[in-house]
Amino acid sequence: MTFSGFYTEGATINVSFVNTAYGSWTTQAKDAFNHAMNVWGNTIVSSQVINVRATYEDLAAKENNLSYKGVLGYARPSTSIGNFTSSDPRYDASYYYAIALAEKLAVKDFSGFSFEIETSFNSNGNFTWYFGTDGNVPSNEFDFVTVVLHEIAHGLGFSTNTALTDIFSPGTFYAGWTTDLVIFDKYIEDA
Repeated sequence: MTFSGFYTEGATINVSFVNTAYGSWTTQAKDAFNHAMNVWGNTIVSSQVINVRATYEDLAAKENNLSYKGVLGYARPSTSIGNFTSSDPRYDASYYYAIALAEKLAVKDFSGFSFEIETSFNSNGNFTWYFGTDGNVPSNEFDFVTVVLHEIAHGLGFSTNTALTDIFSPGTFYAGWTTDLVIFDKYIEDA
Protein backbone atom coordinates (compact mmCIF):
# COMPACT_ATOMS: atom_id res chain seq x y z
CA MET A 1 0.00 0.00 0.00
CA THR A 2 1.39 3.39 -0.96
CA PHE A 3 0.63 6.63 0.83
CA SER A 4 1.17 9.75 -1.23
CA GLY A 5 0.96 12.14 1.69
CA PHE A 6 -0.84 12.99 4.86
CA TYR A 7 -4.48 13.98 5.05
CA THR A 8 -5.05 17.24 6.86
CA GLU A 9 -8.80 17.61 6.45
CA GLY A 10 -9.71 15.55 9.52
CA ALA A 11 -13.20 14.88 10.79
CA THR A 12 -15.64 16.50 13.17
CA ILE A 13 -16.69 14.29 16.06
CA ASN A 14 -19.43 15.43 18.41
CA VAL A 15 -19.76 13.64 21.74
CA SER A 16 -22.88 13.51 23.92
CA PHE A 17 -21.80 12.53 27.43
CA VAL A 18 -24.83 10.77 28.89
CA ASN A 19 -25.28 10.16 32.62
CA THR A 20 -27.47 7.19 33.52
CA ALA A 21 -28.88 5.53 36.61
CA TYR A 22 -25.75 3.34 36.55
CA GLY A 23 -23.12 6.08 36.50
CA SER A 24 -22.06 9.64 35.72
CA TRP A 25 -19.11 11.12 33.89
CA THR A 26 -16.32 12.70 35.89
CA THR A 27 -14.44 15.73 34.58
CA GLN A 28 -11.24 13.66 34.30
CA ALA A 29 -12.98 10.93 32.30
CA LYS A 30 -14.56 13.49 29.94
CA ASP A 31 -11.23 15.23 29.39
CA ALA A 32 -9.50 11.94 28.56
CA PHE A 33 -12.37 10.91 26.25
CA ASN A 34 -12.22 14.27 24.44
CA HIS A 35 -8.46 13.84 24.02
CA ALA A 36 -9.06 10.48 22.32
CA MET A 37 -11.71 12.05 20.06
CA ASN A 38 -9.24 14.76 19.04
CA VAL A 39 -6.77 12.03 18.06
CA TRP A 40 -9.41 10.30 15.91
CA GLY A 41 -10.65 13.61 14.49
CA ASN A 42 -7.11 14.46 13.36
CA THR A 43 -6.49 10.96 11.99
CA ILE A 44 -9.54 10.09 9.90
CA VAL A 45 -11.05 12.07 7.04
CA SER A 46 -14.78 12.56 6.59
CA SER A 47 -16.92 15.47 5.47
CA GLN A 48 -19.77 14.04 7.57
CA VAL A 49 -20.08 14.79 11.28
CA ILE A 50 -19.67 11.71 13.46
CA ASN A 51 -21.93 11.78 16.51
CA VAL A 52 -20.96 9.64 19.50
CA ARG A 53 -23.19 8.71 22.46
CA ALA A 54 -20.96 7.95 25.43
CA THR A 55 -21.80 6.59 28.88
CA TYR A 56 -19.57 5.94 31.88
CA GLU A 57 -21.36 3.47 34.10
CA ASP A 58 -21.26 0.24 36.08
CA LEU A 59 -21.62 -2.21 33.20
CA ALA A 60 -22.28 -5.26 35.40
CA ALA A 61 -25.27 -3.50 36.98
CA LYS A 62 -26.49 -2.05 33.68
CA GLU A 63 -26.33 -5.37 31.84
CA ASN A 64 -27.48 -7.28 34.94
CA ASN A 65 -24.60 -9.64 34.25
CA LEU A 66 -21.58 -10.15 36.50
CA SER A 67 -19.38 -11.11 33.53
CA TYR A 68 -19.35 -7.39 32.64
CA LYS A 69 -17.40 -6.59 35.85
CA GLY A 70 -14.13 -7.05 33.97
CA VAL A 71 -15.16 -5.38 30.71
CA LEU A 72 -13.30 -2.10 30.27
CA GLY A 73 -15.74 -0.74 27.71
CA TYR A 74 -17.33 -1.29 24.36
CA ALA A 75 -18.38 0.61 21.26
CA ARG A 76 -20.42 -0.25 18.22
CA PRO A 77 -21.92 1.46 15.22
CA SER A 78 -25.53 2.42 15.89
CA THR A 79 -26.35 0.56 12.68
CA SER A 80 -24.79 -0.71 9.49
CA ILE A 81 -26.01 0.18 6.01
CA GLY A 82 -25.66 -1.59 2.71
CA ASN A 83 -26.65 -1.05 -0.88
CA PHE A 84 -26.26 2.73 -0.98
CA THR A 85 -24.88 4.92 -3.74
CA SER A 86 -21.22 5.92 -3.65
CA SER A 87 -18.76 7.09 -6.26
CA ASP A 88 -15.83 6.04 -4.05
CA PRO A 89 -13.89 3.31 -5.91
CA ARG A 90 -13.32 1.45 -2.62
CA TYR A 91 -17.07 0.94 -2.13
CA ASP A 92 -18.26 -2.65 -2.52
CA ALA A 93 -22.06 -2.96 -2.61
CA SER A 94 -21.80 -6.62 -1.56
CA TYR A 95 -21.15 -5.59 2.04
CA TYR A 96 -22.65 -3.54 4.84
CA TYR A 97 -20.79 -0.58 6.36
CA ALA A 98 -20.77 0.96 9.82
CA ILE A 99 -22.96 4.07 9.57
CA ALA A 100 -20.04 6.54 9.99
CA LEU A 101 -18.15 4.87 7.15
CA ALA A 102 -21.28 4.60 4.99
CA GLU A 103 -21.94 8.32 5.44
CA LYS A 104 -18.35 9.13 4.51
CA LEU A 105 -18.48 6.97 1.36
CA ALA A 106 -21.92 8.25 0.31
CA VAL A 107 -21.04 11.84 1.27
CA LYS A 108 -24.46 11.91 2.86
CA ASP A 109 -26.02 12.01 6.31
CA PHE A 110 -28.44 9.09 6.44
CA SER A 111 -31.45 10.52 8.28
CA GLY A 112 -32.97 8.82 11.27
CA PHE A 113 -29.79 8.12 13.24
CA SER A 114 -29.00 10.41 16.15
CA PHE A 115 -25.64 8.77 16.77
CA GLU A 116 -23.25 6.98 14.48
CA ILE A 117 -21.41 5.37 17.42
CA GLU A 118 -22.70 4.17 20.78
CA THR A 119 -20.18 3.47 23.50
CA SER A 120 -19.96 2.75 27.20
CA PHE A 121 -17.03 2.56 29.62
CA ASN A 122 -16.96 0.78 32.94
CA SER A 123 -16.98 2.79 36.15
CA ASN A 124 -17.54 -0.14 38.53
CA GLY A 125 -14.21 0.16 40.35
CA ASN A 126 -12.92 -3.35 39.64
CA PHE A 127 -9.86 -1.73 38.09
CA THR A 128 -8.21 1.68 38.27
CA TRP A 129 -8.34 4.04 35.29
CA TYR A 130 -5.53 6.40 34.38
CA PHE A 131 -7.14 9.52 32.93
CA GLY A 132 -3.95 11.35 32.02
CA THR A 133 -3.18 12.20 28.41
CA ASP A 134 0.60 12.04 28.65
CA GLY A 135 1.03 8.29 28.15
CA ASN A 136 2.76 7.87 31.54
CA VAL A 137 0.45 5.13 32.75
CA PRO A 138 1.35 3.43 36.05
CA SER A 139 1.71 -0.35 35.72
CA ASN A 140 -1.28 -0.98 38.00
CA GLU A 141 -3.74 1.21 36.04
CA PHE A 142 -5.60 1.03 32.72
CA ASP A 143 -5.06 3.84 30.22
CA PHE A 144 -8.51 5.30 29.54
CA VAL A 145 -7.38 7.14 26.37
CA THR A 146 -5.98 3.96 24.82
CA VAL A 147 -9.12 1.98 25.61
CA VAL A 148 -11.34 4.72 24.15
CA LEU A 149 -9.20 4.87 20.99
CA HIS A 150 -9.50 1.11 20.59
CA GLU A 151 -13.25 0.95 21.19
CA ILE A 152 -14.07 3.88 18.89
CA ALA A 153 -12.27 1.98 16.12
CA HIS A 154 -14.97 -0.69 16.46
CA GLY A 155 -17.66 1.98 16.18
CA LEU A 156 -16.02 3.29 13.02
CA GLY A 157 -16.24 -0.15 11.43
CA PHE A 158 -13.06 -1.96 12.48
CA SER A 159 -14.95 -5.06 13.53
CA THR A 160 -16.15 -8.28 12.04
CA ASN A 161 -19.59 -9.77 11.84
CA THR A 162 -18.36 -13.35 11.86
CA ALA A 163 -17.27 -15.76 14.54
CA LEU A 164 -16.00 -19.30 14.65
CA THR A 165 -18.86 -21.78 14.77
CA ASP A 166 -16.65 -24.37 16.40
CA ILE A 167 -13.23 -23.83 17.95
CA PHE A 168 -12.28 -27.32 16.78
CA SER A 169 -13.12 -26.51 13.14
CA PRO A 170 -11.05 -23.46 12.23
CA GLY A 171 -12.29 -21.64 9.16
CA THR A 172 -15.98 -22.32 9.73
CA PHE A 173 -17.75 -19.06 10.35
CA TYR A 174 -21.26 -17.86 10.96
CA ALA A 175 -22.70 -14.40 10.61
CA GLY A 176 -22.98 -12.58 13.93
CA TRP A 177 -25.70 -10.08 14.82
CA THR A 178 -27.05 -10.08 11.27
CA THR A 179 -26.70 -12.49 8.38
CA ASP A 180 -25.05 -9.76 6.31
CA LEU A 181 -21.30 -9.38 6.15
CA VAL A 182 -19.67 -6.04 6.89
CA ILE A 183 -16.81 -4.68 4.80
CA PHE A 184 -14.23 -5.70 7.42
CA ASP A 185 -15.28 -9.33 6.84
CA LYS A 186 -14.01 -9.08 3.26
CA TYR A 187 -10.45 -9.04 4.53
CA ILE A 188 -10.59 -11.98 6.95
CA GLU A 189 -8.24 -14.79 6.01
CA ASP A 190 -8.10 -18.31 7.33
CA ALA A 191 -4.57 -18.63 8.66
